[in-house]
Amino acid sequence: MSVNEIKIADNLYIYSSSRYHNINSSAFLTREGVLIIDTMLFPDDMKRVRRLVKLREPKGIKDIINTHYHLDHTCGNAIFNDARIIALDLCRDMMKRHGKEILEEFAKVEPEIEGTEINLPNITFNKKANLFFKDEEFELISTPGHSPDSICVYWKNKEILFAGDTVIPVPYFYYGNREKLIKTLVDIIALKPKLIIQGHGMPIQEENIEKELNSKIKYLKKINEIVKESIETKLSKREIYRIPIDKCGIEKDPDPDDSFWTRDIHISNLARVYGDLK
Repeated sequence: MSVNEIKIADNLYIYSSSRYHNINSSAFLTREGVLIIDTMLFPDDMKRVRRLVKLREPKGIKDIINTHYHLDHTCGNAIFNDARIIALDLCRDMMKRHGKEILEEFAKVEPEIEGTEINLPNITFNKKANLFFKDEEFELISTPGHSPDSICVYWKNKEILFAGDTVIPVPYFYYGNREKLIKTLVDIIALKPKLIIQGHGMPIQEENIEKELNSKIKYLKKINEIVKESIETKLSKREIYRIPIDKCGIEKDPDPDDSFWTRDIHISNLARVYGDLK
């Protein structure tokens, strides 16, 4: 079964797809309907989420938030024709400008998504917004770094942060900005959430948040130092791209069953830093 359901509370569930690096979609249940945060990569996975959600709340999914424009968080929008889809205005703009091209390239690797419609957000905001479900308040906050349009969603009543890819097992900034991501992670530590729902992987519990985020900040600083030193000592581009992740401060493999984080993501980060410094 590709989609696993994780119960966080009576009205909050996470749905995680093993088909794409444990990508998460979160569901907040109300009597008026369900709020979904991110819609995965594969529409068929999102159809399963929709079925599971409807078993728990018959009124089904009414509202969707996209935390950023990347396909693994927005491609599932395609199955929703009558939901409110909410995102940062920049997210909608980037989906409109780049979505089709990115999808066509991605479909060469994942043919299942070929021909999927890019369903754009129909409600947008700039920098910050608030959603209210009776007494429950969700704050949508611009958190650039992973991508320029990234947001986090903070459930103020429960102090739970839905972080999208702002917080993932290994920070990724190839299409974003390393320094802005460091600042964003520092701001999240200061927020002191009680739980962080990552864009991929398991939630981070309150007692581990500061340690884990500081570890990610250390990596973001160290990778820049290591690449800079390597350029100064005349290492070739190929040699730099082979620098192991543990040399950049992440000593424990966040997912030994999936080399995506320590190989693909880390190498992409090395490439971005190399390009910035050269």
